[in-house]
Amino acid sequence: MIVFSRFILMEGSILQAERFPDDATQIATRMEDIQLVLDSLKQWNQEEFFNGIFNTNKIGVIGHSLGGATVFHLAATDKRVNCAILLDASLHVVDNKMPQVPTLNIRQEASSYIEYLNAIKDEEDNGTSEDVAKGYIEKQTEMYERLPAGSSFIKVKGAKHLSFSTIGRLISDIPSDVTATIEELIIVFLEEVLKEKQGFYSSIMNGKNRPIHAVDIDGAGLPITNP
Repeated sequence: MIVFSRFILMEGSILQAERFPDDATQIATRMEDIQLVLDSLKQWNQEEFFNGIFNTNKIGVIGHSLGGATVFHLAATDKRVNCAILLDASLHVVDNKMPQVPTLNIRQEASSYIEYLNAIKDEEDNGTSEDVAKGYIEKQTEMYERLPAGSSFIKVKGAKHLSFSTIGRLISDIPSDVTATIEELIIVFLEEVLKEKQGFYSSIMNGKNRPIHAVDIDGAGLPITNP
């Protein structure tokens, strides 16, 4: 049996948990877990097994979905974090604190309000999907306006919400070029921010080696047309 957040994989079947903590509780718990790891890095560096492998001055955090909301909160409140990568993060549940570190916001293809609403809408949701989509875009717009220099907003053509997760690869067919685009974006961003390769991210994104399915978007999730 393998447990993935709200889902359980058992004997080839996917079951959804009947009871699960609310989003705020999950975010708080996950933040505590990450901070425990950060608190332990200095001690681990002194152990023979790790032998100083961790650079505690170069810390990046990556999260998908509610995990993305978690690292957004962490990047906004923990000064040890140098950058954050949000993989189709649950932006509708984050608060008003804003990270002051470079942030890469990678979205699924349905990145605008209408696209996202159509992707998540349930015929019996009684308006819940509209509220989620509205909150999502409002927060993304605020991020686009307030995040510091070095931040980037990208949608990945062909990607859906579960394209960013391990469980998604277990239960659906995700094109390898979509996965490759996501991985390349992450690597290039970290190379610039954590390895201090100034201009590396923009040189890749504006050059012939740009990840094939990456599309620049604005705060509304709409493609940006370069002149």
